[in-house]
Amino acid sequence: MKNEELEKSYFNKKIKPQCSEEEAVEIWYTAQKYGFSFIKNEIFFRRDGDKNIICASRDGFLGYANNHPKFSGMNSDVVYAEDQFVRENNEIKHRYGSERSKIVGAYTLIKREDFELPTYYFASFDQYAFEANKFWEENGPSMIQKIAEAIAIKKAFNISKVYLVNEIFQQTETTYLNTSNVKVENADRLKTLREIVVNNEGLRQLAIREFKSLNIFEDDLNLSTVIYSLTDNQFSDVIDKLDELRVNKVA
Repeated sequence: MKNEELEKSYFNKKIKPQCSEEEAVEIWYTAQKYGFSFIKNEIFFRRDGDKNIICASRDGFLGYANNHPKFSGMNSDVVYAEDQFVRENNEIKHRYGSERSKIVGAYTLIKREDFELPTYYFASFDQYAFEANKFWEENGPSMIQKIAEAIAIKKAFNISKVYLVNEIFQQTETTYLNTSNVKVENADRLKTLREIVVNNEGLRQLAIREFKSLNIFEDDLNLSTVIYSLTDNQFSDVIDKLDELRVNKVA
């Protein structure tokens, strides 16, 4: 089978059943336009409330840049609190400090042959790593750098209507619970989960399996991002199941 046939087969089995016909046409067109692979998880849907949003991975964006005839280089790095970091006259002056523990953010410069000046983007660590979890604690530097690179590439090549997952679920985003019409911060979903699970390792592992099973579009996201991507009904169904198991165990 040729690559395009494999992509089409994967798309028909994994992506198309989870969206409307209009959404299927749009995401397929987008994948072809930018050369994103469904099989490699370079492009996928992320659920936000009652709609699907087209998202792409950092590797997908980088692959597009590397194949673009006008791309002439990328410079990116992580900035720590003790570093000396100055952006001046469209140039970056960055000197490492002696202590590199507290991350401030990451920057990226994208150069194009047909642009006089590079495209610049700085990703603030607090903006994207707002929910403390083990994944961000262990992978914070690489994650924030990938975010800066992906968004800078989007800006440099005018990639529209395609998002990095982290752009959707930022600190400022809120969600609405359909059952009570009460506005809550996304972080409240994790708080609710913690109240149910407490220190019960069995319930915790069950919660992880349940939430991951609902996240059909991508396999390598951390749990908090998966939880944010679910509809209110999906989230509530899992919580109800966990709560029932906890009550039965106590009884």
